[in-house]
Amino acid sequence: STDLVRALQAALKDSPSLEQALLIVDALYGDRIVVLDTAYSSAKDSDRGGFQYGSKGLELLMALADDYWSDLIAGKSDQVARSKFGRNGFAAKESETISVEGRKRRTFRYKDQDIIMEKHLKHGVKDSYAETLRIHFEWLQNDKVIVIGHCGKHLNF
Repeated sequence: STDLVRALQAALKDSPSLEQALLIVDALYGDRIVVLDTAYSSAKDSDRGGFQYGSKGLELLMALADDYWSDLIAGKSDQVARSKFGRNGFAAKESETISVEGRKRRTFRYKDQDIIMEKHLKHGVKDSYAETLRIHFEWLQNDKVIVIGHCGKHLNF
């Protein structure tokens, strides 16, 4: 599609939007990654907010779809798989206690089931569309896929 072509061109220029980063990973790794509409929607919100780190977003998404997924498929532990993201790039759960509303914000629908996605990749710490990224996902072993529910600003606790 023309959207994918534009996304690839932007990535090659080191300036993809967050939505374009999702499009690329979805196109290249559609058998491994499921990008929910909620993830596209949150990425668009961040892009509208002036998100500045599309290249970093693409880098994290590619590592998730490639190295992380490959390690899990090979039977390696999540702890081994997540080491690809460095000390600060991955969180298995939130650092603070999550409110009932916070849990709802991290719950996404996939194949008629609600999945709480506390695992996330991260970049930045400000409460800012432009500078902070959180990619909430869950590994579904039975389906052998990683489902991405959110790709955008930090979700409130």
